[in-house]
Amino acid sequence: MAVFRTEAEQNLFINQLKEVYKANEAPSQDQYYRFSNAGKGQSGYRFGQAQFDVRTNADARSFLTGLKNASGEREFTDSDIRKLAKQSQSSTQEIDALGAKLARHVSEVDRLFEAKLREDVGLIENIVAELRTSGDAKQAGTADYIANNRFAQLLIADFNNQFHINGVDSGGKSAKDGLTMEYLKGGRVSLTGGKVDIGVISTPQTGLTTRSGRSTQ
Repeated sequence: MAVFRTEAEQNLFINQLKEVYKANEAPSQDQYYRFSNAGKGQSGYRFGQAQFDVRTNADARSFLTGLKNASGEREFTDSDIRKLAKQSQSSTQEIDALGAKLARHVSEVDRLFEAKLREDVGLIENIVAELRTSGDAKQAGTADYIANNRFAQLLIADFNNQFHINGVDSGGKSAKDGLTMEYLKGGRVSLTGGKVDIGVISTPQTGLTTRSGRSTQ
């Protein structure tokens, strides 16, 4: 059974997720169409409503590579993209100049975000489907919890945006579980300070504090 059974349910989730990204990633619209420096962890420069990270997000790099200027040539060269992937090797003036290039592509940045939101819908559907079809009663219970709890859905989507959840089966193809999928399947995973299991998300009031850095999720 699908998590989002109607288009209206999908759109409600998407609108709520937009508010999550606005609160957690880019509160001001002027951040969408320029490059921002997160200044922490292993991040590169970021852009867009979901603050796509040029260093860690291959889709963000592909997006920039595909943008064309008015002459039909690449808007961002390989050298430009390398600068955006490294926080400390470019001047403010250089990054501002690259931001001016990005600002020519407002509609494309908006479409990238809309596509990402639809991917987030698919992510929740795929996680729930994988847990439900495992044959494990505990995993089926976790699937039902996620499917019926909007807080959990938004938390998972936001966590994925920050760290990327590896190992989610999709399109009939199996993938090796990353730490987050092991956790959702009831496994005990090692984090700084000890181990944690699925009981930590047993109530809607529970939050998840994460540290910036390279994802191994």
